[in-house]
Amino acid sequence: MALGATHIKRILSGVTMFAALLACLFAGGWTLRAFAGIAAALALWEFYQMFWPGCSRLPDKAAGLLTGVFLCFYDAFGFGPSAPLVLLGFLSFYAALRFLFTYGCADEKRSSAADLSDGALLVFGVIYIPTCLQLAFHLSFSEQVLALLAAVGSDTGAYYAGSLLGRRRIWPKISPKKSLEGALGGLCASMILLSAYGCLVNIPGLEALSALHFALLGLILSITAQLGDFFESALKRRCKVKDSSNLVPGHGGFMDRLDSILFVLPVYMLIRTLLLVPCIA
Repeated sequence: MALGATHIKRILSGVTMFAALLACLFAGGWTLRAFAGIAAALALWEFYQMFWPGCSRLPDKAAGLLTGVFLCFYDAFGFGPSAPLVLLGFLSFYAALRFLFTYGCADEKRSSAADLSDGALLVFGVIYIPTCLQLAFHLSFSEQVLALLAAVGSDTGAYYAGSLLGRRRIWPKISPKKSLEGALGGLCASMILLSAYGCLVNIPGLEALSALHFALLGLILSITAQLGDFFESALKRRCKVKDSSNLVPGHGGFMDRLDSILFVLPVYMLIRTLLLVPCIA
């Protein structure tokens, strides 16, 4: 596989983002929250732009963005664990009022355009991106790196295995370029990375797990990461866009980089909850 200028740009931007994220994870606190808040805002904007392009529905976009960013900071300001539910409930209330007054008080043309699914889309964007992203704040540094390795290892393994060996399309309706060989490469990369990481690093709450357990965890999280990638591909095909944006050179937009981790974090949190591992406050 020849390394063209576009591919080199992809490698450089990917390594830079990975290093920056690792540095933010290590720093923690306000540094990590600022990174998550910026990433959530940019990814949310891309998400809403796919469905509501241009300057349409700016009040709804603003309501979603403000809610999403605040979700990344609420506990740092002393708000309790119920704050996310209150925020999502209020956003649902806003979406319901938006539908009510658009349908009930506008002229006939605008009333016929009122659609309750727009409100569902507004709330879903906040649940899908910042709500899932802020789950990382409740993990230790070693667990944050574990989740990141599972997502990045799966993405990287799938990309290179698919580029070199890909023959059989795995789900052409959703993503014509993704192959079964690439998917298997992603699974293997994630399993090997997590198995090695689990043996080398002491992860609080997971000390009893063996290399085989971590390999199984890598398998589950790689499947999850690839489903996240397919989900975002389906969104883009539904909205008829190639990339969510062009903010990340060689990669597309922030949603294109976050799609795997947004699925990995809630699934990993579910697994550790079933294992009765306490969360970081």
